[in-house]
Amino acid sequence: MNLRRRSVLFLAVVIGLIAASAVVVAIKPVVLGLDLQGGVEVVLQGKPTRDSQVTPEAIARSVEVIRNRVDSFGVSEPEIQTQGSDQIVVSLPGAKNPDQVVEDLIKPAQLVFTDYEANFVASDPSLWKMVQKAQGTTPKPPIEGSASYYLFKTNATHRLLAGPDVDRASLLQPYGGKVPPKSEMEKVPAGLVIYSDQQKLDPSKADSPSRTVYVLMQDKPGLSGSDITSASQSFDNSGGGGSQEPIVTMAFTDAGAQKFQDVTRDLAQRFNTIYGDTLHLPEAYVLDDSAKVPGRDGEKMSKSYDNIIPIFETPKKLGKMIMSIKTDSTSKESSKNPDTCSVFELYKLFATPEAQMTLTGRYRAGGMGYGEAKQALYEAAIAHFETAFARRTQLETSPDIVEDILREGAHRARAKAQEVLERVRAACGLLAKPV
Repeated sequence: MNLRRRSVLFLAVVIGLIAASAVVVAIKPVVLGLDLQGGVEVVLQGKPTRDSQVTPEAIARSVEVIRNRVDSFGVSEPEIQTQGSDQIVVSLPGAKNPDQVVEDLIKPAQLVFTDYEANFVASDPSLWKMVQKAQGTTPKPPIEGSASYYLFKTNATHRLLAGPDVDRASLLQPYGGKVPPKSEMEKVPAGLVIYSDQQKLDPSKADSPSRTVYVLMQDKPGLSGSDITSASQSFDNSGGGGSQEPIVTMAFTDAGAQKFQDVTRDLAQRFNTIYGDTLHLPEAYVLDDSAKVPGRDGEKMSKSYDNIIPIFETPKKLGKMIMSIKTDSTSKESSKNPDTCSVFELYKLFATPEAQMTLTGRYRAGGMGYGEAKQALYEAAIAHFETAFARRTQLETSPDIVEDILREGAHRARAKAQEVLERVRAACGLLAKPV
C-alpha cells in the first residue's frame, strides 16, 4: 500500500514522557553519571513546549510521570525530587548505565494526533534523506512548532549521533558546545516535523519483519499536549497472552475531548464518503461538569503532590487520611461555605443530592465542626466503595476469575473488531483470501 494512502489520522507516539506534562525534559541532562554508592543520579532540565511554559505544575506532572515509569521499571528505593524552578533530580540506586537510564526510563516524548493526508510530505527509511528533504520544503503558514536539530556522522551512512533536540546548545552540550570532528549538524525548520514509523515489509503477513520508516510532515497536529490531561501506554496482555499490540489510554480536557471527537468523526466521515456508509460516526459522552478532585491539602489530587486518598486503603487508614484534610480556621459555631471546602467537594463525589443538601444546610447554619463533615465524608466513601472493596478482595484471592474476565472481554472485543474489519474490507474490495 502506498504510504500516502494510509489512514488520514496519524498517531505519533514516542515512548517516555508525554507532551501533556507541558514540559519536555532535556535528553542531555545537566549532570550525568554521578556515582551514588553503585547508582546513578540524573538531573533533568525542563524546556517549554509549543503549548506552555515550564511552570511548577508542569514540573510536578513530569515528576509524577517519571515516578510511574521508575516504579514500573522495578528500581528499588528511587529518589525523585525537584531542584530549583525547572529541574528534576532522579537518583537510582543500583543503576549502572546513565545513558540507558535516560534512553529507556526518562526519555522525553510527545503524543500528537495529526491529519496524515493533509500534512504528509514524504517518507523514506533514511532519516538523513528526510532531514535534507525538510530543508528544501516550505512549511505551510501559519508556521507552528519549533526547529529541531540533528547531529550526523559525516560519511556514506550518515549515522545519527544525537538528536532531535530543540536547540543547538542542547544538541552539542555533550560535545563541549562544538560540532565534533567528522560530524555535521543539520536543522529541520520550524513548521515541519519528522516522525518514525514501524512498517511491515509484507503487510499481508502477520509475522512479517518490520523496518523503521521516517515520515516528514507539516507540523500541524489536530490534538496536542494541552488537550490531554494524562496518557499511558500498555500492551494487550488479555487472556494471559494477548496480541501484545500497544494500547494508549488518554484523558482529555473538555476542549481536547471535543477535538478528539471531531477528528475521529472526520476520519470516519471521509471513509464513508469514499466507500459508502460503513463506519458508525462516533458520538462522545463528555461530562459538562467534570469533577475537579481536590487532595488533602486543597490542591489538585496528585501523587506528585503527596496528597492523594487511596480508595482501597483499610478503613482505619482511609479514615486517618480523611481526617487530615486541610480546612480553614472557622469556628464550630460560625456559618461555613461548603463551596470553598475541600471536604464538601469530595463529599459531593459520593453523596446523593438529598444528602448534599442536608450537609449544605448544616454548613451554613453553623454549630457543626469540620470534624463532623469529615466523618460524613468517611461514611459516604465507605458506603460508596463497599461493593468495590468486597469485589477487590474476591479478585485478589481468585486469579482464575480475573483471567476468565480478561479472556471473555478479549473475545468480545476481537469479535467486534473483526466485524468492523470485515465491513471495511468489503467496502474497499479487500476480500479475505481463501485458506
